[in-house]
Amino acid sequence: VKQTYDKIHKDRYYVAVSLEEAEHIRGLIHINQTSAKNAGIVPGSDLAIGLRMNGRMLLDVSAGFKPVPPTQQMAAEQCYRFINSDLHFTKADVSVLLRSLHANPPERREVLFNEVRSCRRRVQKDWRETTVAPVLTILDEYHWLEFHAMITSIRPRPQNRKIPLPDSFRPLAYHPAGLLSPRP
Repeated sequence: VKQTYDKIHKDRYYVAVSLEEAEHIRGLIHINQTSAKNAGIVPGSDLAIGLRMNGRMLLDVSAGFKPVPPTQQMAAEQCYRFINSDLHFTKADVSVLLRSLHANPPERREVLFNEVRSCRRRVQKDWRETTVAPVLTILDEYHWLEFHAMITSIRPRPQNRKIPLPDSFRPLAYHPAGLLSPRP
């Protein structure tokens, strides 16, 4: 399958490092840049390093570093935010995360998210009330797309018929359990 939208570089790895580790890596990059041989980070290999801050800003690069495709960079950023227990994501972020995490069922994602989050000293707001909820409940980006396609197709219907929004729900009977259901 040829992917034209989701281009990724194979053999590109992302590693979260501490501030102290980043300082050492940056020093290594600068030593290699100033050396006469400029043999690279690991002599005899094509290893290249790009050092980013918070996933977004590229601070420093070694010789041979190639820019990452935007979709791959966005996926890495959103995965790090997810691992960091962020609760607020845009629709585009959720879509990227669902595409990245599709091999893991929602139940496993929820376990990881809650276990990491329980180690934080943050206020433990219920994730079901935030924009991370789809990542922890929806199977993959196709189900997410289907949901938004349905909402998009339903939204203009009452407006096209020139019916006030509350009146468009009148044909539905109130269900005793608090659900809307068609009248018999």
